[in-house]
Amino acid sequence: LAFMCDVFHHVEDVAGFFGHVRESLKPGGRLVIVDFKKDAPEDAPGPPASMRIEDAEVVKQLTEAGFVHEKTDRALLPYQYVVFMRAR
Repeated sequence: LAFMCDVFHHVEDVAGFFGHVRESLKPGGRLVIVDFKKDAPEDAPGPPASMRIEDAEVVKQLTEAGFVHEKTDRALLPYQYVVFMRAR
């Protein structure tokens, strides 16, 4: 399992970085991403809205990096989403 909280919006080379993460996981290993909702209120904690990334975009980029989307939970946390992926 690789767990990253409030990191994704800082990663510049998503394919390269998460390609290494995928290679370090066993087949079927899980990746869990927690990051800030793009549509959170302006006064919500976290980075400015311009740095936030939609959860659907996170899923798209991680799928391109070789992961399979399992589910996304937008209700668990008030200002963040949780994306669950699995290594191929």
